[in-house]
Amino acid sequence: MQRYINSLEAAIPKNNDKYDDIFYMVIFAINKYLLLSLYV
Repeated sequence: MQRYINSLEAAIPKNNDKYDDIFYMVIFAINKYLLLSLYV
């Protein structure tokens, strides 16, 4: 699971600092939704 998270973080562009947090929050929200749907 940690490897999966690391791969997602690596996919986030690092050249635009002001967009990093937005992309990270979107990816985190999608992953959280997918994980919750798996446990339902």
